[in-house]
Amino acid sequence: MEIYAAMLDRVDQNIGKVLAKLKQHGQLENTLIMFASDNDACAEGAGAKNRSTKLEDFGTVASFETVGKNWATVQNTPLRNWKNYSHEGGIRSPLIVSWLGKINNPGGYYHGAGHLIDIMPTLVGLTAANYPETYEGKPITPMQGINLLPSL
Repeated sequence: MEIYAAMLDRVDQNIGKVLAKLKQHGQLENTLIMFASDNDACAEGAGAKNRSTKLEDFGTVASFETVGKNWATVQNTPLRNWKNYSHEGGIRSPLIVSWLGKINNPGGYYHGAGHLIDIMPTLVGLTAANYPETYEGKPITPMQGINLLPSL
């Protein structure tokens, strides 16, 4: 849990640096910020094959970080269950959006469903870009997902 808390602290510090730089250059109000994370905590037991659970190996290719069911429950509260389960504690992923002066309910909480594939149509809708049908004469898979702008 200490490693997890330290990683969150580093993320928080560096997001703060990005926001400060945007503000310094007068671009904070002109920037859509979308922050997503992996879904939920891992409650699996340690000991996966060919993976180390030694503290000094954490963060390496050989590692298998898990906090076990008790800490995973704390990380997922108030959601039920954990990663690899079909309950909200296993499938819900956060998406935090900041766009000063543009979001209808700043600080609000949207309860609708969304998916990472919705990011592309949202950005295409925002920029009024044209999504191509071909590239170098070969067809491109049509864009998936929905535009989230109306939800913002």
